[in-house]
Amino acid sequence: MVLQTVRLLKEKGKSNLVKGILIPEGAGTSFAASGTSPQDYNNIPFLLANGDYRPATTRQVNRDFFAQLSQSPIHRYLDLDSPEFGGKYLGTTHMNMLGTNNLDVLDFLLKFADETSPIQSLQPPVQAGLRRAKARTAD
Repeated sequence: MVLQTVRLLKEKGKSNLVKGILIPEGAGTSFAASGTSPQDYNNIPFLLANGDYRPATTRQVNRDFFAQLSQSPIHRYLDLDSPEFGGKYLGTTHMNMLGTNNLDVLDFLLKFADETSPIQSLQPPVQAGLRRAKARTAD
């Protein structure tokens, strides 16, 4: 649905309204199916992450999709079970928002958004909500 939104905004001449895309679990990502092209994302920060236990075929579809994007620091594809994270995200499931480390994953996504998105006004409320969620889970 996110990719179709990019197409619809592009058709209306308003693609500048997209400030970033965070996909914590992508499946079936396709430029052709969405009616977009890799160039439509040249200026849009884009992070696609796969959790633990994700089928290899789904990961490959996502990797192939991402390989078509420009090799820019604002475009990042990753597997959360990659050795680069030192096991921090092992056990992150397909439904990562329900996992026991869901707040750590959200922190990672927000850090990417902080580093790549031009929107700063949303950061304080998001961070305050995250602190409240962490305080509830600590009890």
